[in-house]
Amino acid sequence: MNRQRILLLLMVIALLVISCSIPSVQLDGAQATSIAKTVEAVSRGEVGTPHPNNAPGIRPAGAGDGQSQRPTPTTIPTKSAPTAGANSAPQSQSLSLDNLNFFPSNTVYYGNCSAGEETSLHVETAVSPLDQVKEVLLWFDISDPTGIAYTGSVSMWQLGIGDYAGDIDIGQIALNAMVDRDGSVTFWVEVVDKNNASIHSNAYSASIWYCGGGVLGPPPEDVALLSFKGPMSANAGDMIMLEWEVLNACKVFLNGDEVATHVGSYDYAIPSHWGGQDYRFTLTAWGNSCDNSSEVSANHDMWVETIQTTVSKGSGDLYDSYSLDFGDGNGDDIIFDHRSDGTVLYTVWGSELKSYGNWEPSSVAECVSELNASSFTEVHINVDQFICYKTGSGNYGYLEIKGLFLDLGDRTNSYVGVSYYTELAP
Repeated sequence: MNRQRILLLLMVIALLVISCSIPSVQLDGAQATSIAKTVEAVSRGEVGTPHPNNAPGIRPAGAGDGQSQRPTPTTIPTKSAPTAGANSAPQSQSLSLDNLNFFPSNTVYYGNCSAGEETSLHVETAVSPLDQVKEVLLWFDISDPTGIAYTGSVSMWQLGIGDYAGDIDIGQIALNAMVDRDGSVTFWVEVVDKNNASIHSNAYSASIWYCGGGVLGPPPEDVALLSFKGPMSANAGDMIMLEWEVLNACKVFLNGDEVATHVGSYDYAIPSHWGGQDYRFTLTAWGNSCDNSSEVSANHDMWVETIQTTVSKGSGDLYDSYSLDFGDGNGDDIIFDHRSDGTVLYTVWGSELKSYGNWEPSSVAECVSELNASSFTEVHINVDQFICYKTGSGNYGYLEIKGLFLDLGDRTNSYVGVSYYTELAP
């Protein structure tokens, strides 16, 4: 009798001894007959060792009928959730995971959903090497406008050779945790090796929407910025065109200013003082939320060539009600007026003015920035004051108030001494 038969015979004898040692238990005729037949079968070699694959429970993928069994999802785990996307010590040096995919890719629902909305988030990832894997967990945080409403994990099951999958039942969990609020789910995968070291995937997220009843259509598509283009270089002072195409946008902004959604273009005059530098234009589009939580953006960089400018300088006395041209030859730009409430300069023919202070600007570019921020049609003046200006022809410069000579008896005799400095674009 070989070792296998001896082992089984000993097991049967042990059962007989135990049953005989308990007085209150009596073997009926059927039990006695069954035991006798088992002993006889062992003696004839007709009873074999059960095959492990026939045992109940989770089977390896491809074993038996070829179908892997999904474990029952866990609820809130007993250990704290690891930081999303981070590796907690000790970090496994043997494991790797990649190709993480999930469905649906944008929105999952809960509540009274009646139009086939997805209420479960399905996640799959590839893990290797399989012989080092102890467990694979799918962690998640469910959040609403009040903060994180629920944290938990589910065990992932082996889907095939190297692949693991898991489901988060948003329809059930969010119903208890979020009441009827919209929110989001953030999730990531943790793989633990046989030494209890682990690795983590990056964190991903999807929106959670509440079905309030009735038929809920599919979610709006995400905003997509298809193109944003313009010239790669231009000269200071040139007029350029920027063009873009955006899908599913609520609002679109160019350098912070709202512009046309979908397909648009914009003519832009490059200031003459921008020469010798790169300039970046930024197009930003808002999606379904119509705020910056769903925004996408694109940049267009352009080199601005310096243009050669000439300088016009001059000085003189400007009498009351007389006008002055700032040297670009396109008509007078300011008029001096000695009024009862003070002395002022005011503009003519579309020029602009702004008081700079009692020190000389380091460059005309400083005056350009000041005037772009705000400008005026008239300014009150004092001695030793500098005034930034833009002429009616679009040239920039500054003037200095050299002196005020006022005749209070006859204001027409009053005059102001000025000197000016104008950069003339070609």
